[in-house]
Amino acid sequence: MTLGFKSLLIVSVQTQSGRLGVIVCEHSRALRSWSDDEVELIRGVADQLAIAIDQAQLYNQSRAATTAATTHAEQLNQVLHNLKQTQAQLIQTEKMSSLGQLVAGVAHEINNPVNFIYGNLTHVSQYTQGLLELVELYQKSNANLTPEVQAHIEAIDLDFYE
Repeated sequence: MTLGFKSLLIVSVQTQSGRLGVIVCEHSRALRSWSDDEVELIRGVADQLAIAIDQAQLYNQSRAATTAATTHAEQLNQVLHNLKQTQAQLIQTEKMSSLGQLVAGVAHEINNPVNFIYGNLTHVSQYTQGLLELVELYQKSNANLTPEVQAHIEAIDLDFYE
């Protein structure tokens, strides 16, 4: 199989990343010698093509790096959001703990006097009962109460205490 090429100019294209390629110029009418200007022009095109390929590869790498950085930034934002929520929960827990300690302290301060009073109610009841019995005996033994004593008995409603 003949392709009918009479003259070929082949210039290699090699990128900095190591990719290889060729640019082929053909002339199919007759044999021809390629001028130095034509060879330089094709070499310039090959160099520009290699640069363009390298730039396209760098552009793709930078896009991939940008995508990775954006994903990483979103993950960091999510972690930061989670940390802020955890911090708020810790602060709330600490507040509740402090409030619990305060309530326990107040309850303790109220409980002590109440327990003291409750523990002594039977004694107070016994002492009061004894005093009331003494007053009753005094009333019976001294039937002639002075008007001042009688007025005080009525003022305090002594019968109510019995």
